[in-house]
Amino acid sequence: MRKLVALLVTLFVLGCGGDSPTEPTRPDLTGSWFGAYESEGLVLTMRWTLTDLDPTITGTGSWAVGNFGLMINITGSHQEPNVTLTIIATGGGTPLTYQGTTHGENTINGTLTTASGQTILQMRRQIIQAAG
Repeated sequence: MRKLVALLVTLFVLGCGGDSPTEPTRPDLTGSWFGAYESEGLVLTMRWTLTDLDPTITGTGSWAVGNFGLMINITGSHQEPNVTLTIIATGGGTPLTYQGTTHGENTINGTLTTASGQTILQMRRQIIQAAG
């Protein structure tokens, strides 16, 4: 009988699973991001500074080619792993959309949709090293 009780107690403890999370950790997208893509022979860059308010994303940034650039405002949402953003120049204009998925804490792979079509755009977190 004691062996049966010990076995049942052991199975119960093992079945509880401990404190392990059952869902993947949601990365916080707050921070600086950079991505570049080519269109019609030109390299365009995007820089974002995002604030992740779970699930709302807000931010600012720039969209540039060479020395010409536009300041942008960013709004959207992050429902892990999906990221959906609307990007619009601060002076107005046609909004761009970005739909992507997070891959770890430092990468978002997605599609940028502009008035002229769609392009693949990978955004990478910019990690600032402390001087030392």
